[in-house]
This record gives sequence, C-alpha cells and structure tokens, in this order.
Amino acid sequence: MRHLLVAAVLGLAFLATAAPARAGTYEVRSCGTNSASAFVLSNDSPSTLATGTQCPQNGSQLLSGVFAGVSNATFTLAGSGASWTIAAPPGLLLQRLDVRRSIGRLNSAWNVEVSTPERVLEGCGSADSSNCKRGNAGGEAMSYPDLGSRSVTFRVECRPSDEDVACVGRQNTQAWVAIYSATAQVADPAPPVLSPLLASGWQSGSDSIDLQASDAGGVKSLSLFAGDTKLFERQQACDYSRMQPCPPSQHETASVDTSKLTDGTYQLKAVATDAADQPGTATSVLKVDGTAPTAPTGLVLSRNPDGTYGLTWVDPDQGTAAPIAAAHVQVCDGATCDASKVFAGSGINRVGSLDLPAGERTLKVWLEDEAGNANAANAATLTVDPTTIEAPNVLQTRPPVLESGSIAPPKFRVTKARRSGSTLTLSGTIAKGAKASITAKLAKAIRTTTLTTAKAKPKNGKWSLKLKLSSSLRRANSYYVSVSFAGESAFGKSTLRRRLAKKAGRTELSLQSVR
Repeated sequence: MRHLLVAAVLGLAFLATAAPARAGTYEVRSCGTNSASAFVLSNDSPSTLATGTQCPQNGSQLLSGVFAGVSNATFTLAGSGASWTIAAPPGLLLQRLDVRRSIGRLNSAWNVEVSTPERVLEGCGSADSSNCKRGNAGGEAMSYPDLGSRSVTFRVECRPSDEDVACVGRQNTQAWVAIYSATAQVADPAPPVLSPLLASGWQSGSDSIDLQASDAGGVKSLSLFAGDTKLFERQQACDYSRMQPCPPSQHETASVDTSKLTDGTYQLKAVATDAADQPGTATSVLKVDGTAPTAPTGLVLSRNPDGTYGLTWVDPDQGTAAPIAAAHVQVCDGATCDASKVFAGSGINRVGSLDLPAGERTLKVWLEDEAGNANAANAATLTVDPTTIEAPNVLQTRPPVLESGSIAPPKFRVTKARRSGSTLTLSGTIAKGAKASITAKLAKAIRTTTLTTAKAKPKNGKWSLKLKLSSSLRRANSYYVSVSFAGESAFGKSTLRRRLAKKAGRTELSLQSVR
C-alpha cells in the first residue's frame, strides 16, 4: 500500500443581511459573521478529516498544518470524504452561485470537485496532475451561472489507485476546499398562497378575520386592505443568511375596526409577500354599515277578526345600505313602557296578532338592519286606544257547495269544554250512525298555526277527545278550536269552529261560535 498524505479543510461563514435581487429571486450571502446556516456539512471520517464552520481569514490559516499531531497510522478509507452543500428549499432552485474559493490537492489520491446533482462545475479530477490548485490562499472569485439545480456541493474525497483501499494521513494538509465568501441566488417562481377570505355579510363595529399564507421561500409580510385603506399589517423577521430566509407560513387573526371606514362596499384584499418580495393576494367583499335605519313612516294599527291587532308601516329606503332585517315594537302606558319585542324578517313592514290591553297606549316601532344597527331614538310612534278600532267585516268568498245524492246531515255538535291542568277535554254529540273520525285542532288565534291536535271516533251518537296544552296555551285566556267530522257514505263532512274562554274560578270553558 502506498502512503499518501491527507487532510481536508472546509471553511464557511455567512453575512445575515441582503436585499432580494429582483422579482422572483432572492439572495443569500455568506462569510463575514461566522454563520454557516445556509451550508450543510457532511463528514464521512471525522477522525481523519478536519472541517471548519468559519471562512479562513488569510492564507496562513488555510495552509497552517491543521493535522499537526495526527498519528501516521491514521488513514481514510477509499470513498470517504467531507463536503459542504448549499441547497434551495423544496420546490425552489439555485439560479446562480458566486464564490471566493480556494480548492486544491497535493496528491492525485484525493479528488476535489464542485458539482450539482446533474453535472460537475469544476475540480481536480483524475485528468489533473497531483498538484492542483484553483485560487490562492485568500480565495479567487468564481461564478456558477444558469444552474437550474436544487444544490451545489463542494467535496474532498479519498480516491486512491485500484490497489489501495485507503489514504494514509500525514501532518500537512494534502487536499482542501475553502470558501471565503458566497452569494446564492435562489429562484422562487411562485408568490405566496393565501387561504380564501370568507365574506360574512354586512359589518359594523369590530370583527376578526383569519389570514393564512405559505411560501417555499418563506412569508415576509401579511397585510389586509379595504379598498385603499390598510386595516392590518405584520412583518416577519427574515434572515438572508439562510436558504429559507423567512418562516414558511404565517397565520394572523386581524381585528378589523369598521368604524374607521365610511359606510359602503369595499374590496377586501389580503396581501402576502415572500422572501423575493413577490405579492400573493386573496380578495373578498366587505360591506360596511354603521348607521341605524331612520324611523318608519305611516304607522297604522288595525284589528284582526280574532280580536288581536296588526301594526303596519312603511320602511325607509335603505339605498345601498344594509337591508332591513327586524323590527322592535314597544308598548307604553304613559311614561311606563314594556320591554320591546323583536320581530325578525327581511324587509319587515308588518307585525300581527298583538295582544293590547284596553285604554290609550303609545306604540313605538324602530328598525334594525342586517349589520345589527338599531336605534330606539329613531322610533316612529302612534298613540291610540285599541278598543276604538273595529274589526273588518269578513266577506265569505267560498260559499257552500251542494253535493249530489241524499247524504244526511251528521247533526254534529260541541256541547262541553273542560280544562284540567294541561288537558283540555272536548265532548259533543253526533248522529247515532256516524262512525268516521273526528279531529280537533287548537290554536291561539283563528288564523294562526295549529299548536295541538287530537282525534277520536264517535260511539252511539256521542264523542269525546283530549288535547294536550303547551305552556303558552296554558297561560292563554282563550283558544280557538276547529272540530271536523271526516264524513262517510251516509253522512256529509262537517266542521265546527269555536272560541273557548275561561270562566272565573271554573274549569269549564265557555263556547262561542266563530265563523
């Protein structure tokens, strides 16, 4: 075995401030601050190969005999070596690398080269003589343009002749790579990706909006605009001594104070910039309305056939402002006012089935828009005694239909209504031969939604059924019931409508016919 002198010296450091070169690229600079964050070290034989993380400052440091004191018996196996690799972040490419470097060897058993995964850029290979030096002790400028590669590696490797299996060490340096400065230009072809901005209807006051962005080269800043007005901005700390200078993603919750904006519709735009200062955007629509609707006009109270009251008005023209979404109604007796009730509905201009006590009352109505703006100071008022308002005459538009054939009347009657706790019992009479079902439907008003139902079949000319009362029905002083006989071959259909009212101190209810 031939005895070969061996030592490999690699030195690196980085400068942490650099401005991006141009749109789509950014620069990472090395040397000057003893930072090696952009290069990754690989050493297959740390006991025989020396590596450093600082750029050599002069020639004497480079060639000063780093291996003084290393035993002559120390050897490096063939194929082992040391290298520094600079690599672009996943998804990006190195476009150019400018360095001040010194590479060389004093024996052909060592191979020294600079390469990408696709090709060798320069080095001391088998075709060179044993003594191969590129760059002096202070380094020589070298450019590697048009790389289009993921990485560049500077490597010293033991490659003895075929009959040798190792490179034997001596006390002086035999092969080296030293990098005195480096500027890597990274190509970033795509701007940051932002999560979609979700429109959330009309806004007033303050609201929060989630902003999220990611980028292979890192997210440098995140901003939010309403039209030309900046609502939010956050800059991230970026270190251009690293191949990914900025954090790979950014998530912010922006508090948006719409009181700083005039009412109207805006383009809501989030902007994220990456390490190459490329902007990525996401847009949505922000609708701002901080003004409560003005008072309604034409307030009119009317009486319903069932004895309740309806209230109508004319809504103000909202124009481009938030549409009307609800009405607040308040009843006052002199200076004393009940709690207001809210009636929801898009473009609402009427409420019905109001229970109003006798005597002069003042009714107040104010409106609420979709942005949640409402102001009781904008109420329309109406002072009236409800008992002075008469119910309208109801025109019968569906006269009875004479059925063909000789069908007898069912002689259908409601004779008694009795309440015990939450149970209402109705009973009555019918023709003795009738057998079809009898159905009762109970509501709080004559033309409102049915709240409870019950069915029964007559027996020997009598019928009885029980209805369960909800809590609201139990509190009511009166109900409206519709009792229907289904009809059959011998008897025609029949429906009875009754108003049931409480009698003071009694469980039996009074029965009043209703048309």
